[in-house]
Amino acid sequence: MAAPTDSTSVPFDISGKTAIITGAGSGINLAFAAILLSRKCNVVFSDLSLRSEAEQLIAKHSDQNQTPRAVFVKTDVTSWPELSQMFDAALSEFGDFDLVVPGAGVYEPHWSNFWHPPGSLESKDPIDSGHYALLDINLTHPIRVTQLALSHWTHPRVIPNSAYPTPAKVSPSNPKRIVHISSVAGQMPNFNAPIYGASKFAISGFVRSLAPLDGGLGVRVTAVAPGIVRTPLWTEHPEKMVYLDQEQDGWVTPEEVAEAMLRCAEEEGVSGAIKNPIISGWNPDPAILRVGDEYLLAVSSFEYFPGTPIYKSKDLQNWDLFTHAQTNPKFNNLYGTPTGAGVWAPGLSLKNGMYYLTSVTRWTYDPTARVWARAYWSSSKDLIHWSDPVWAEPWGIDPSLFHDPKTGADYLVLMSPNNNVQKLWGIYGCQINLVSGNCIGDYVSLWNGTIPQNSGTRAEGPKMFYKDKYYYLLIAEGGTDVLHRATIARSTSPEGPFTPAPNNPLMYNGAYPNLTVQSTGHATFVESPSGDWYASFLARRNINGSSPLGRETFLTTVDWDDGWPILNSGKPITLSKSFGSNVTRKTSPYSIDFDTTTALDKSWYTLRTPYGKIVEIDKSGLSLVPNVFSLNDRDVPAAILRKQHSLNMTFTATIEIPETQLTSLTSIGVSSYLSEFSHYDIGLRGCANSTGMCVYTAYSYNATTIVHDHPLGTPSSSHLTFVIRAEPLKYSLGFISSQTLDIKNTTWLLEYPSSNLAFAPTNWFVFSGPMFALFASGNGNPWPWDIHVPRFIGVKEKLHVEDIPDYDIW
Repeated sequence: MAAPTDSTSVPFDISGKTAIITGAGSGINLAFAAILLSRKCNVVFSDLSLRSEAEQLIAKHSDQNQTPRAVFVKTDVTSWPELSQMFDAALSEFGDFDLVVPGAGVYEPHWSNFWHPPGSLESKDPIDSGHYALLDINLTHPIRVTQLALSHWTHPRVIPNSAYPTPAKVSPSNPKRIVHISSVAGQMPNFNAPIYGASKFAISGFVRSLAPLDGGLGVRVTAVAPGIVRTPLWTEHPEKMVYLDQEQDGWVTPEEVAEAMLRCAEEEGVSGAIKNPIISGWNPDPAILRVGDEYLLAVSSFEYFPGTPIYKSKDLQNWDLFTHAQTNPKFNNLYGTPTGAGVWAPGLSLKNGMYYLTSVTRWTYDPTARVWARAYWSSSKDLIHWSDPVWAEPWGIDPSLFHDPKTGADYLVLMSPNNNVQKLWGIYGCQINLVSGNCIGDYVSLWNGTIPQNSGTRAEGPKMFYKDKYYYLLIAEGGTDVLHRATIARSTSPEGPFTPAPNNPLMYNGAYPNLTVQSTGHATFVESPSGDWYASFLARRNINGSSPLGRETFLTTVDWDDGWPILNSGKPITLSKSFGSNVTRKTSPYSIDFDTTTALDKSWYTLRTPYGKIVEIDKSGLSLVPNVFSLNDRDVPAAILRKQHSLNMTFTATIEIPETQLTSLTSIGVSSYLSEFSHYDIGLRGCANSTGMCVYTAYSYNATTIVHDHPLGTPSSSHLTFVIRAEPLKYSLGFISSQTLDIKNTTWLLEYPSSNLAFAPTNWFVFSGPMFALFASGNGNPWPWDIHVPRFIGVKEKLHVEDIPDYDIW
């Protein structure tokens, strides 16, 4: 569960090794034993008894002259002497052991039972035992087994009269593994079985505590934390089955958990595979495209300039911001555009060496203004220099181009009404002229999706592609909140008729409302050079019912069965699931010193299209060019913004303290910003009700702003650092006035829930997510000509471990 601090220098291949598994007589542990034996690994089955299938498996591998071998050691895991004898038996049979799985476990009830205390008929605990049997089995036994294994590996020994030599001591060149079994019950409240939940929570903490053993000693201690597993522990106990919701609770098979355990043992770490989100922070509506051995991915940008970020990756895990498709202010003129409007849902395609990027721009939501969304595309040969837009004849949203590999024809598909009167929304399309934007032939209805339509659940986000003999139409449905999903249909013609997949929806986490990952949809498929298929899609990470980072970019696997795709093996999307090639996520905290750079990097944005210059950079730092607008205005304030890309991070920005007194209307500072109706600022200004300068906080939520001043006094330094501490459940604003940038010296002034940056007030819209902003403002007046604008010296970010659970239980 915990990522290792360092990786061992020698890969761990299970073939030819020996494993000890407690509880191997049934369930998950039996499934894991079967996998290990199939991989040529000897297995010591440790249990009180064996199910018939376990007996058969051992009998199949009992020949002393063949490998791998399996042996059974009857063990009461609550007895420490018997645990020691179990290890002795392994040494006697095989000379050494390389993998230990303290897997034996019981549930509550019918062993220990918090609601029926020791001595009652419902509890197996005697009233005078002084301990709980469940904790002996689920917690004390795994700890003791781990202790015994480490003791042997660090001080190897042989059994008297053994035919085997003394084993080699554990080291990074002779690595060992311990795999525990935790549970999602250790991540969420479990009212029916609190002792069981406590035991699994403790196992997770125990495993995290031992993570450093991997780097120096060569022992990797990991754990799997499955949900409800179809084992006899559940299926043979009707009294437990009553606690399950057959509509909401999905079964996991023992074989699936066993495969995860194998990965814990063999892979260089679960963190060495692709983990979600692949692009954190708000990056919705991802459109993915592979060109050679590189992947490109474009996302929505809404009211921010420049528009439509395009990321690049070689491994699907690490993405660099490569360019923006809309950098021309004359075209991307977002003047007065409301929050949530702007540039929506791109499509990205390639034909004959030319890239095409489709999108729409929403300038307003007011239908009485008759400003409808018009589809367009721009083209580029290098992704840097883009043509002027070609406006499509049809109107609607979420356009994308499909270039038919069979005929060479081009098609436009989009979410659109059938006409300007009835407005029956659905997925429409036509063969298109890429030069003029006009339809060639009929404009036809392709598919209306799978669920009844209303204003919030229309079919949208269409992507058409060709595979084998079919044209596929992949769409999103259910809106972009809890009902969001991915569905698909296919046809033998790009003009239909389209037949829906029998396994729709392909992806719908809304069926599992307790999961952290929600709003899964707006997918695009891509095929890797090796023939593997993946789907990019948007999703939210819910934190106590809200999603502070907005809609992020996720990825999952696509398998094919009888011409139909299966996403994520038909399972809901979870944060703990990783997949794909053995890649390592590269994380490096952002830092920029404005006095040593000449230009901003691509990660900075302005709110809407700037009228003129907003930023000046020289050897003294970065100066904003203030204007009358503030972050409360639906216009272009003097502000530059970066996406918040972690749920647990610290953002700091340092300014020079000006020698010239600021007024109460001249302010400079930083903000955690969602929109003009929701942002939280900390900055420097002239005190409103006293002399001197004040550090102030401004709380702007639902069009109401509350300001508090904190007199700065005589500063002890020429610099002032503003601090935003973002955590999953809350934000904190503070400042550091000392010369040394030490967070311990922060004076904290304001704290607010992260949910305030996740929701829009009633009748407002927000489709983006939180940003960190640097700003300077005259707050309704021009900045006085005789007051120096303080410079920003630098920005630093620090990332902290997120450790977000699969279930949204906080």
